[in-house]
Amino acid sequence: MVFFEGLDKTGKTELCRKVRFIGGHTIPFYERGFISRKVFREFRKEIDFPIEDWMRIEKYLIAKQMYAVVWLQTNYATIVKRHETAGEICEFTEKEFEQQNLLYQQHMESLIIQDIPILPLHTDYYSIEDCVETILKWAGVI
Repeated sequence: MVFFEGLDKTGKTELCRKVRFIGGHTIPFYERGFISRKVFREFRKEIDFPIEDWMRIEKYLIAKQMYAVVWLQTNYATIVKRHETAGEICEFTEKEFEQQNLLYQQHMESLIIQDIPILPLHTDYYSIEDCVETILKWAGVI
C-alpha cells in the first residue's frame, strides 16, 4: 500500500487519481495516510482526534512490509496560490507551514529508521505527468 502524505494543497488528490488511472489499480494508492493524521493531531493540538486505530493498522502494515509513502512537498507561496485558485483561504501562516513541515520531516525520519520506502517529491519542480511517471516507476508498476 502506498500512501500520499503532505500538507494540504501539495497535490495528493490529483496525483493519486492520475496514478490510479494510469497504473490500473495494480497497487493500492491512498491520498492520505497515518502521517497526515498524526501531524494534524499534533499541529492542531487536537488530543481528542482519534488516531489509535490508524496507528494499529500502520504497525500491522509495517510489520508485513506492506507500507510505503510518497511524501509530497512544496513551498509556502505555492500552497497559498493553490488555496486562492480553489477559492479558499490558506489557514496557516508561513511560520505554521514550517512547523508542519518539521513535524512531517520528523515522522518521515522515524519511517526511514524502520526501512520504510519513502519517495520524496517536490511538486514545484516537476510537472504532474513527471511526478506520475516517477511514482509508477518507483512503485514498480512501469
